Amino acid sequence: MPALALLGRPLLVADGHRVVTGRGAQRHCFALLTLLAGERRGLSRDRIIAYLWPECDAPSARHRLSVTLHVLHEQLGGESILAISDGLALEPSRWEVDAWQFEEAAARGEFALALGSYRGPLLDGFFLRRAPGFEQWLERWRDRLARLHLAVLEGLADGAERQGDRAACVAYRRELVAHDPCSSARNIALMRALVAAAQSEAAVQCARGYALMIREEYGLEPDPAVLASADEVIRNRRAAAAAARA
Repeated sequence: MPALALLGRPLLVADGHRVVTGRGAQRHCFALLTLLAGERRGLSRDRIIAYLWPECDAPSARHRLSVTLHVLHEQLGGESILAISDGLALEPSRWEVDAWQFEEAAARGEFALALGSYRGPLLDGFFLRRAPGFEQWLERWRDRLARLHLAVLEGLADGAERQGDRAACVAYRRELVAHDPCSSARNIALMRALVAAAQSEAAVQCARGYALMIREEYGLEPDPAVLASADEVIRNRRAAAAAARA
């Protein structure tokens, strides 16, 4: 069974163990497989050509698609890509695709399993020259998966908080802030997790780091709610210190 790794650095594996290199790992081969993985019902050949070879005339583009399919069939077997009327599709039962596994695990609420499938942004660093339609399509799917990744981290952080696992909660909320540093809500959630884990000084530093970034990188004023949360932490620390001295 071939496996297609799309999250992070792209990788194509045939027969469960042999990494495909050479012609089978060319950009248009990866781009075609990515299109079919993202459009699970399949795509017409005309749409595929419009995405991958927009600069070519119809006969040339059809020829290039045929060559790409031939290369993939040689590497993966003739049943790896299905011909449906004038379209193409991947047969889910014949493929392992990490993006599919990630989406399906997240939909089931199996957030730890989903996180294990997410190695990085979709086709991280991949691009296809002179194919703006494909790049736009790829960016939409990449953005959708990135937002789902944040939702998975939120689910894991909330679960850790409910279970009283403060260290895990802090770790997940730190990761959320690392991916979305401008979010005042996520910074406040991290600060609260740090306070619950008896790391109030780290909570204050979190607020100061957020404020500095917003001012220096964006020339904006930070959300007052973040600063107010930091002030509350400082007041509570002082009150606790005063009570301990009394």
